[in-house]
Amino acid sequence: MARSLSGLDLQVAISGHLKNCGFRVQEEEEWDHNNKLDFVVTKFPHYPKLMSVGVQITSRCKDAAKRGEFVAKNDSNGGNVTVASKALYLEIEGDVDINKGGADLVATVLYAFQFDAQFTNTKVWGATIQAEKDSIGYRFFDPCKATAEAVSYKPLPVAASVPITDIKGSVARLAKSMSSGNREIEGMLHTFFPEKGFGFISAQDGNNYFMHITDTKDHELVSNLDSLMKLPGKTSLQYQVVFENGGKTRSDTPYKVARNIRLLLKY
Repeated sequence: MARSLSGLDLQVAISGHLKNCGFRVQEEEEWDHNNKLDFVVTKFPHYPKLMSVGVQITSRCKDAAKRGEFVAKNDSNGGNVTVASKALYLEIEGDVDINKGGADLVATVLYAFQFDAQFTNTKVWGATIQAEKDSIGYRFFDPCKATAEAVSYKPLPVAASVPITDIKGSVARLAKSMSSGNREIEGMLHTFFPEKGFGFISAQDGNNYFMHITDTKDHELVSNLDSLMKLPGKTSLQYQVVFENGGKTRSDTPYKVARNIRLLLKY
């Protein structure tokens, strides 16, 4: 896979691709200086009422100082006023080929930032586009955390990364999936009571979830937990998992329930 562009060439390639897809993209030199924004998307194809999104594009991934500067310039809680309703810090890893799905995935990330229910009240956030093996995908992360963990990863086969030809249809499907109550959440299964078959997951949405082995839909994870079933007391472990929010089974319970629990696959 060809190495990604960097610097100004990367910004120009992506903004140009968005314009060709029907996005309205505006660029001002003062935005880069005052707000660390390379450009602002002011209109989305077929969805004119979506909020504007200011974007910084960078190939310097996991640069805590650069992330922090972006947040400081765009976080309204700090008293700064941005030129857009939302701001996205977008990292492009070096092996992402902009001409083979990379630029199209930027458009998908922008729509996801608009439609995903977890970002309804989020003004400033980060995302990374990466390529590994035969897939290309994106992760969202909290740019306020120097060692931010990803909250989602959507892998796509490179062969399937074709130019966007039906933006309206693609985005309608994306919006429906993002707004559904079955959005997957990532977390760490850290405590398990083998004799009772339940444990607890610390999730990246800030909540702790109760889990039961009967809600585990991953054969490998079930096998690993089954091997502990004869142990007394509680067991400390670390399994990165994805699951669905099952809500609370009773009004007086302190924990929500995790459903459809599976190991988080790393691509």
